[in-house]
Amino acid sequence: MKDYIEENINEKEFINKLEYFIKNIDNEIDENFANMISPYHFSELKENKISKLEFKEYINKWHNEIKIILNKF
Repeated sequence: MKDYIEENINEKEFINKLEYFIKNIDNEIDENFANMISPYHFSELKENKISKLEFKEYINKWHNEIKIILNKF
């Protein structure tokens, strides 16, 4: 897993894109990025089953978890 991440993911670029996504979530949502993070939650948002605030809270939680995982590598 570590080798895959090191070879295929530019961690800083990914974290920067994620932080930009979170910062701008109230104005615009990059659908491809949202689907990559959580197709389920994005679908729920599009169908108005969850609020934008709930979606944003999930994305922030995911952001915190992924930073911990990436820092281990």
